[in-house]
Amino acid sequence: MAVTAGIQHEGKLTIRHEGREKIIRLDDIYYMESQNHNVVLCLKSGMLKYYGRIGDLEEELRGQFYRIHRGYLINLIYVKGYDRTGVRMENGDKLLVSRYKYHDFVQAYQAFRSGKI
Repeated sequence: MAVTAGIQHEGKLTIRHEGREKIIRLDDIYYMESQNHNVVLCLKSGMLKYYGRIGDLEEELRGQFYRIHRGYLINLIYVKGYDRTGVRMENGDKLLVSRYKYHDFVQAYQAFRSGKI
C-alpha cells in the first residue's frame, strides 16, 4: 500500500494512496506514530501506514495536534488523561511523553481545552 505525503485543508488531511487522493478527517485521527521512516495514522477505523515524516505534519497540524515525543503526534481532542510518563488516549492506548516535552505539552493541552488555541 503506497501512500505519500499529506496536506491539511479545513479539518482534513489529504494523502496520496495508490495513485489517488484519500481524504481523512482530522477528528478521525487519534494520533500519528513515526516508525522506520513511515507515519502510522491511528484512526477510528484502524491503522494506515505511509512513507513520510511526522515532522512534516507537526507544524501543519499545530493547535489540534501536539508532538509529545519524537515518535508521537497526538490529537488533543482524544486525550483522556496524562501523567509525567505518558498520555492516555480515548482509544485506550498509552503513549510515552518525553520528559523534555512534558511541561510544554501540559501548557498546550490546557490552552487547547480552554479554547485559547
